[in-house]
Amino acid sequence: MKVRLLPLAAVAAIAMGAQGFAQQAQGDDLDRALADLNSPLTAPLPGTVDAPQSNSVSFSGYARARNTWLNPAGMASNQKAIDVRIVLNVGFEVTPNSRAFLSFNGAEGWGTINASAPTQMNQPGANNPTNAADTGSLEQAWFQADDLVGDGGTATIGRKFFTVGSGRIVGTDEWDQMPHAYSGIWYANGMDDWNLNLFMVQDIFFGMADGGFGNGDIDLYGFSFDYHLKDLPALGDVNLTPYILRMSDRNTLTAANYKNWYGAALDGNLPVAGMSYDAELVWARDNAMSTTDSAWAVNLALDLEQMIGEMPESLSPTLELGMASAENSVVINPSYHNSAGLYDLLGRGGVWGGAADTWQAHLGITPMEGWDGSIGYIHFDQNNNSGIDGWELDVEVGTELSGNVQAWLGWAMVDQNPNSSKDYVVYGQLGLPF
Repeated sequence: MKVRLLPLAAVAAIAMGAQGFAQQAQGDDLDRALADLNSPLTAPLPGTVDAPQSNSVSFSGYARARNTWLNPAGMASNQKAIDVRIVLNVGFEVTPNSRAFLSFNGAEGWGTINASAPTQMNQPGANNPTNAADTGSLEQAWFQADDLVGDGGTATIGRKFFTVGSGRIVGTDEWDQMPHAYSGIWYANGMDDWNLNLFMVQDIFFGMADGGFGNGDIDLYGFSFDYHLKDLPALGDVNLTPYILRMSDRNTLTAANYKNWYGAALDGNLPVAGMSYDAELVWARDNAMSTTDSAWAVNLALDLEQMIGEMPESLSPTLELGMASAENSVVINPSYHNSAGLYDLLGRGGVWGGAADTWQAHLGITPMEGWDGSIGYIHFDQNNNSGIDGWELDVEVGTELSGNVQAWLGWAMVDQNPNSSKDYVVYGQLGLPF
């Protein structure tokens, strides 16, 4: 939906005009009265000029309600929580070459279970700045300009969601009630088969590498570029994204707190019909350049119907296989939810948090028209004899109800250690994008 807005000064003049006239000395004319009334509203700030009216304004958003039913081993009763999140987005087209964006978020604190164990899937942690019953915020606010200094690039300044690589190190997780945002400046410039991206941002919610919420500033800066490689032997077309990330903060970092990441993500379609892949590799070094850890992840997707032929009942099955490993934690604030199961057994560190290596397999099907489902198995191999050694079984189903309402249901059974008691979780979510 797009609408045009009346300038603020004009609205104020209409609403307050009668009062303004009453306060004018006898003999003042209409033009003078309106000028006196509106001068505080229309006068530009020092060093600025009058801003043009936006060509158009667009609104969008979504509302969701999510319920959790958790039955962890060793707890006397089931734990339940239902929470709501509502997002309103407003986009402004100022000129053909400039735009601005605002995103307002109203949400209830997600989860109140087992505060002493932040690895629980719905426990607020470093990314969630509050555990209050109700919160609201200006989630994103940025403006963007094309060809700002005649260089053909696009500059973005403000606060927004942000991801480096695939999001395993730095990312924004929409699963959270208050997704992680970053404040700073971004620059992109594309040319033929490559696109350069520069960034210098502040981690405004104080991330995991800085010891958790409330422990000072983190500055992140670096660059990445996208490059398209064509017709490689055995790999076909490949999209390659190398990146360099550096972190600095106001606190003294020990050797265990990484400050430099050198990595690359790639994805593409194999020459075999119905086979695609993505992978990522990174080396993380401490500030003294004395310790280096590596991490990697590989995923393979198989469209079984395309590979085998038409399947009964139009099941459209797909098989996804994945492996991930990290010598130690190499993360700052990753996109963590469901990177290794619905239960989020690895916590906010995700698959590169150092708790366990993982391998997983997921079978997706369309059991009937309008429905999508999947069943997945995740295996955890503890790192350094101090991590998680177990497995998880997930079942998920989703559909669209009347009125474009999106419905989703997920169930997980978790064995954190071999032959131990099982944990169970059920998620139910209803959402409406608008």
